[in-house]
Amino acid sequence: MKKKGEVISFADDTAILYEDETWPNLKSKAEEDISKIKQWLESNKLTINLKKTKYLPFASYESGLPQMGPLNINRETSIPEGDAIKYLGITIERHLKWEKHIDTLVKKLRCLLPRFRHLKKYLNVEELMEIYSSLCQTLIRCGIIGWGGAYECHMKRVEIIQKWLLRVIYSKPLLFPSDELYAMSGVMNPHQLYITQILSAVFSGKIDLQPIECSYETRNKNCIFTPRAEKRIGQRCFSYLAPRIYREIPRELRNEKNIGKRKRLIKEWIRHRGSRCF
Repeated sequence: MKKKGEVISFADDTAILYEDETWPNLKSKAEEDISKIKQWLESNKLTINLKKTKYLPFASYESGLPQMGPLNINRETSIPEGDAIKYLGITIERHLKWEKHIDTLVKKLRCLLPRFRHLKKYLNVEELMEIYSSLCQTLIRCGIIGWGGAYECHMKRVEIIQKWLLRVIYSKPLLFPSDELYAMSGVMNPHQLYITQILSAVFSGKIDLQPIECSYETRNKNCIFTPRAEKRIGQRCFSYLAPRIYREIPRELRNEKNIGKRKRLIKEWIRHRGSRCF
């Protein structure tokens, strides 16, 4: 049975995801579907913005990418291939290394440094931290469940600029200890935020954990199924990490019925585990 693309839409931004066993079949499937979509839009007096439309093949390494050329919708229209695309504020690369998204994020955070230095003349620490939470923390949290599994060298860049901002707010020298800085501010580093978002998705049901099904008694009967990943890119993914992190949570925290209290206790537990808790 032929699989159709999975459509994901938000406002006027739409992405269509395809999968197949071979690249030629994948291209043929995408061309056929997009041609039908274009015909339907035109019949309803709508258009595709071809200047902003690209397709992106995903592969772990450059050697795994095909040479497919543009997607041909008809004789006059085609969609070019891209090496990265911005969707809902997140820059997605075809190797999912997230380097370009983190480049953009670091630039945005660095631009806020002189503004915080200026605001220090007029605001106290509490007021500056409120601004930090609404501006900086929001930027870091945006989409982190996806890009938070980037290589540590990339995540370290976000953490460095985060600590610069906090040192400016608290008037601390450049070599002030990071652990004391995070404890003083109550802020989580990017890795801890990533873990928090994964657990939030687990408890809200957005990530479905499958129990191990067994008809007879074994020591793993009541455990959560943990998927395997042969490549490092898969081992950084939230679907790989979620069951492993969930198993580490103390039973009393997992069974806490009060949602607000559970969130607070889990955050405290993550902070207690340290900066690189998993």
